[in-house]
Amino acid sequence: MIGLPVEDTDKSGGKSLADQLEEEASLEEKPMPRRHRADEENDVKSLDRAGERNLYLLVKKPRKANAWQFPQGGVEEEEALHQTALRELKEECGPNMDVWIVGRQPIGHYGYAYPKEAGLDTFENAKIYFFKGHILAGQCNPDGKEIVDFAWLTKQEIQKYVEPHYWEAVKDMLSDS
Repeated sequence: MIGLPVEDTDKSGGKSLADQLEEEASLEEKPMPRRHRADEENDVKSLDRAGERNLYLLVKKPRKANAWQFPQGGVEEEEALHQTALRELKEECGPNMDVWIVGRQPIGHYGYAYPKEAGLDTFENAKIYFFKGHILAGQCNPDGKEIVDFAWLTKQEIQKYVEPHYWEAVKDMLSDS
């Protein structure tokens, strides 16, 4: 804070201090709106959207049912779950993202029965563990085979992309902001 000595009135007949302060207040700079071109164009591939709201990465598998989901994959032998999360993210989204997996414990899980067409006779059910991650730099760059599309979405936008049963399983793990 800086204190400036001022006189209440200008001796030359100028504006009073109150008038000067009122004039300065009207000249105060207003903050720019937190809308980016990506917001205007609804570019869901851009991280430069939705202001300070959280964006979540969803990927699209090349199938009709359950196509949109968070990146996921199987655990390899001797691999910790948080290591699997990072490896699968790189496999599905390319090596161009610098990501920090927050913690070694999942924030939630989701279980489902494997569909018969999956051909996984040795397994009956799957359990998916979710980890929180922060992208520090880069962008998703899927190979177009295992993953055919991606989107950075707010919590509210995710519901429009995923199946109702998936939404019910993940919605409480996501921040509203």
